Amino acid sequence: MSKPDFWNLYAQSRGVPAGWAWNNLEALGDPGDRPNGAFKIVGAICTATFKTGPRKGKRNWSKRTDERTFFVSTKDFDAFITAWEVETGLCSKCDDGQEWTGSNTPTRPCRKCSGTGRSAPATTATAEGDRA
Repeated sequence: MSKPDFWNLYAQSRGVPAGWAWNNLEALGDPGDRPNGAFKIVGAICTATFKTGPRKGKRNWSKRTDERTFFVSTKDFDAFITAWEVETGLCSKCDDGQEWTGSNTPTRPCRKCSGTGRSAPATTATAEGDRA
């Protein structure tokens, strides 16, 4: 299973119609202040694909309908991804336990899930006296 497109999943949670996909992302705010930043997500439903040439079969974004724009804070988007991990039990950072390194070695075991592909279980600290 490959890693899902979280931008489209977020938009689907906001009620976009079937076939809608994002085509433009913009980070808003100061780049050094990620916790207080936001994202602008723009997308539409493509009504055509390229018929010939090197882009054959890919979406033709010049022919689109139902264009929509969403704004989401980084805190809300991170909470959405965390909720997805809890719901599915999968790690959001890797592809079946392997993460991209961007170097000569294309993948390595994921540092977040230790290469299992599963999200870390939610843990709650309990005091010794609380145990039955």
